[in-house]
Amino acid sequence: MTNLKQIYTIVILFFTVSTLTFASIEKNEKNIFEVSQGGQLFVDTDKGVITVQTHNSSTIEVEVFLKAKTNDEELAEKIFNYFEIDYDHNGTDLKIIAEFKGEKSWISNLFGSGKSNKLNVKFLITVPEKYNVDLNTSGGGISVGDLDGIVMARTSGGGLNFGNITGDIDGKTSVVELQLVNVTEI
Repeated sequence: MTNLKQIYTIVILFFTVSTLTFASIEKNEKNIFEVSQGGQLFVDTDKGVITVQTHNSSTIEVEVFLKAKTNDEELAEKIFNYFEIDYDHNGTDLKIIAEFKGEKSWISNLFGSGKSNKLNVKFLITVPEKYNVDLNTSGGGISVGDLDGIVMARTSGGGLNFGNITGDIDGKTSVVELQLVNVTEI
């Protein structure tokens, strides 16, 4: 009977630790900017995956999905506040600069205890069909769907994925994953 109690204790402990380890709190934001075809989107972020898709509209929709890997709401809010996003909308162009301003100690990040490691970021950006993009991230992959325009993409923390692009592509990654689909030169 004591073996059965030990097994139950281990199982309960496992599920408790798993729940705490995989617990997360999410925060999302969405912004819409009026632009026109042929403008430029510039994104520079030190964290996050960037996905760009297109639509038949003269707007840019920016959705940012933040996930704090904690079940502590107060800590999650601090982590979210450390990630600053600045938007500079100038006529047909949009510039987005995002940076984690909190603790970036390499030693705490190495062991996963740093606040920077507790934050996952995803940018989902929808631009007009004819638009130019210049995308930079240090912490994730970059994906650009079908687009008629110039694509510049740089990442040191993920792969590059391009759909049907009509225009020049300049892509750089420290990861070897690169996918090109139906690239047309103008």
